[in-house]
Amino acid sequence: MKKLIFCILMTLTTVVSFSQGKNITIKGQGVLHSLNLSKSSSADRQILGSPYLNVDYMYGKIILSNGKVVKGLLRYNVRTQNFEMVMDRDTLYISEPSFVRKVEFAGKTFIYSLALEKVNGKQYLSEGYYEVIAGKGEVSKLLVKHDKNIKESSYAPTYMGGGGTGAKRYVDEQYYYIKPQEGSAAVRLNGKLDLIKIFSNSSIESQEIKEYISKNDVNTQKIEDLKKFLNYCNDLRKL
Repeated sequence: MKKLIFCILMTLTTVVSFSQGKNITIKGQGVLHSLNLSKSSSADRQILGSPYLNVDYMYGKIILSNGKVVKGLLRYNVRTQNFEMVMDRDTLYISEPSFVRKVEFAGKTFIYSLALEKVNGKQYLSEGYYEVIAGKGEVSKLLVKHDKNIKESSYAPTYMGGGGTGAKRYVDEQYYYIKPQEGSAAVRLNGKLDLIKIFSNSSIESQEIKEYISKNDVNTQKIEDLKKFLNYCNDLRKL
């Protein structure tokens, strides 16, 4: 895969120049960051549906860890968990997302974060882009991770009474997480017990959390329940 170096300079409104070696330079005063960009591969056309959250490119901006902003046409490849950007007629993706503070486009905000996952009773650390649903600034955040799994239709020959095509298709899935504080790993929500554990090391009494969950019958798969729960916890921290 061909590597490209995207040098972001102090003035982002000036002319873009391209060298033969595909080094992309935005001219200005003083280098801010160097983002490694890689050329993106095209989607598998044999799979029905789209791997993208938004099929068409949409205008958005990437806010870097030092506060500087890069604007352009973006779309989110959910299958590969990466944002793609159009530049010099190439489709590029950010191969070093650690430089990115957040991405804003299509009325949504995404952050790149580590996350704690539990599979078959074992915990492991993952990373990726997460949409921020609730929580701004330094408070706890409710996140959703978009995913696109590939499923295959069952197949049986028509003479056996089958109607399946055996075709593969993308299936949308969403998972909810809470990021307790800035700089911490997000935690995937599998049940009500996770809500209690997440805030067990904070200034909030676990009994208060338990009473709220019981009284309001919080469902960890309902986004409105989670929003209200998170706002309640953030308000308690302010007291």
